[in-house]
Amino acid sequence: MKVGTAQAGDPTGPDAYGYYAFDNTDTAAEAPVYDWVELAGLGTNTGISDNGGGDDETRNFDLPFTFTYYGQNFDRVSICSNGWLSLGRDTYQRHYRNWMLPSDGSPGGMIAAFWDDLANGTVYTWHDTANHRFIVQWDAFGASSNSNHDLFSGNCTFEILLYDPAYHSTDSGDGIIEIQYQAVTIYGDETTYFTVGIENSARDDGLTYAYGNNYAGGAATIQPGRAIRLVPIVPQAQGTLAGEVRNASGGGGAIPGAIVTVLGNGRTIASGQDGLYAGGVPVGTWDVAVYHPSCAPDTAYGVVIYEGQTTEVDFALVDIGGPDILGATQLPDTQDTAGPYTVEATITDLTGVDEYHLVYTSSTAGGPFVLPLSLVDAPTGLVRGQIPGQTDGSRVQYWLTASDVLGNQSAAPLGAPWPAYSFMVASVTAVADDDCETPGGWTVDPLGTDTATSGIWENGDPIGTFETLPVQPEDDHTPAPGVNCWFTGQHVAGQGS
Repeated sequence: MKVGTAQAGDPTGPDAYGYYAFDNTDTAAEAPVYDWVELAGLGTNTGISDNGGGDDETRNFDLPFTFTYYGQNFDRVSICSNGWLSLGRDTYQRHYRNWMLPSDGSPGGMIAAFWDDLANGTVYTWHDTANHRFIVQWDAFGASSNSNHDLFSGNCTFEILLYDPAYHSTDSGDGIIEIQYQAVTIYGDETTYFTVGIENSARDDGLTYAYGNNYAGGAATIQPGRAIRLVPIVPQAQGTLAGEVRNASGGGGAIPGAIVTVLGNGRTIASGQDGLYAGGVPVGTWDVAVYHPSCAPDTAYGVVIYEGQTTEVDFALVDIGGPDILGATQLPDTQDTAGPYTVEATITDLTGVDEYHLVYTSSTAGGPFVLPLSLVDAPTGLVRGQIPGQTDGSRVQYWLTASDVLGNQSAAPLGAPWPAYSFMVASVTAVADDDCETPGGWTVDPLGTDTATSGIWENGDPIGTFETLPVQPEDDHTPAPGVNCWFTGQHVAGQGS
């Protein structure tokens, strides 16, 4: 039963699941603080493009952690140029026509930050490992400024932040979602206004914050500097599960990043740098498992959680994995025969690293040759080694090996010496070099015998086509600012293959 009307300072919602939207004008403890994270120059350019006129694009990506949304776990995300993302099974839907949420015509599992017909911007992603969150930024998009959707202007720059539930707990175990707006341009009538909101995978539950320039009760106007936090609040009797995860193999040191899972309800809690963990868990009797990639897993059975009380469960894990070898240099092909060729990596282990080596073979010099690695920075485990110069025409394969004080071994790349990293030492003679930005000296049908009526070779900026899945790419291969290439037949924007 709803009593009264939500006012400024109140949250928006809830939906049937329990999601509320708190903005940075609300007074509740859950209200966010606007804190823009700029991804241009920091994040990864997704390559998503949208030049307007039906030229929309959606691409699919792995999430860096499991994200819980409406009680379901997801490890994939589809990101659309039109201001939304979808969690779950890959979708190539490219909807620009926005609706209220939930909506049968939308991709399931949608999070809409500024769902509208957008164009001419860049989409970045970044895994913020220090703060355990995944960020998607729509940068400098123009909004559709007329009902024909053929004119785009203004600046819409905004981002969605997904927080790792293992490090940022909620009452329900779902992940926290935040949306931030650095710049906003709003045009026109209902056909060009945007949608902000969420919906579940079944598209039968959701929360609309704004649609058609109308705002739900308690919602604040979308404008630069606005932040919205979406989080479920589920009334239920809860207690706290806490403890520490230690290393049983080497002096009892702390194990950071261990994942403690409450089996049966999906709650996950990660241990911090000090090995300690704590989080809310519903009242009941549960089996609790702990996992770390370097250790044998462990499970505590029949753990009882009492309302308002803390239940402590400690774990001591056995180190069974070799050292972590991360960030190994992958050398490019080179014309340099003098060398040396420098390889770096960070090598760490919970119990302690005993030794490490750089191993290489050469198609001209033979091998394998085992080289020492020197420690460059002890706190981070940065090591460095050098492969000597090789003769012209050499194919060099190399890998790294390490073992800890317990005798556990590891290699990089995984499974080395096969596969291995490799590079060529070879002089290069340019026979032809053409970025195809202009027709140049190329001739189409020089013999005049081509009788094709469509699909003729032509030079230009390709328009991507879809038949559920991409058929013709939207972009040429060469990096910006070049856009032209040769292709067989141009299509009209929005036309299928």
